Amino acid sequence: MDMPAAIRAVTERRDLKADDMRTVMQTIMTGQATPAQIGGFLVGLRMKGETVEEITAATEVMRSLATPVPVSDKTHLIDTLRHRRRWRPYV
Repeated sequence: MDMPAAIRAVTERRDLKADDMRTVMQTIMTGQATPAQIGGFLVGLRMKGETVEEITAATEVMRSLATPVPVSDKTHLIDTLRHRRRWRPYV
């Protein structure tokens, strides 16, 4: 899905499929979308309300493009991926 189609979809309050959201986020995160396209998409997405599927797909793309940071001392790291009530150290 290209950016104009994605903007049109969210401004028409249509949910995006996971594959479409991944394509859009890949376009945004790799610098292929203009600032106006990014703004239009994000405002439209917020207006319609984000779905769990859209957020999950966006997160997958962001994580895949993130630069790993090597850390030797893990005593002060917190695992934010654990779905628990209390924060736990990443040991």
